[in-house]
Amino acid sequence: MKLGIIITAGLLLVTGTPLMAQQRPMGPQSQMQMRGMGAGMALAAFQPARLLDQRDSLGLTADQITQLEALQADAQKAHDEAMARHDEHQAEMTEALQADQPDAEAIQTHFMAAHAAMGLAHWAEMDAGLKARAVLTDAQREKVTVGMPGGGMQHRHGQGGPGMR
Repeated sequence: MKLGIIITAGLLLVTGTPLMAQQRPMGPQSQMQMRGMGAGMALAAFQPARLLDQRDSLGLTADQITQLEALQADAQKAHDEAMARHDEHQAEMTEALQADQPDAEAIQTHFMAAHAAMGLAHWAEMDAGLKARAVLTDAQREKVTVGMPGGGMQHRHGQGGPGMR
């Protein structure tokens, strides 16, 4: 029973990743997941690349641009390293799943490690958003949050932008 659940979960991880990129109507479970990510999604507006794209409208100084470019490079490196670890564990898990008698412990180890690596990749993005937000002045942060669906950091559950209801 436990082996069947682990194998099913592993197969979903391996085969479900491309499906996640497709646009589909969200059901109740997806909506709950989106609500739980609200605060993290609010940081997306503060990603260094986004802020650099708005350098003129935000009035970024040369020093702010330099700091944001460094944050972007560091975040990209950390993200890429984490995703490489994710891909390694996913490949190992796929190989373990194809054995005549799959080893549930090995599959679980790689499954958990792949998830942990994915978490580190997401954290690299969130951390960059936090640090980039701190680079801005209060007035610049206000300009960024005013344009966000739901009022930015004041986002309330169930009040997202288009497609988030």
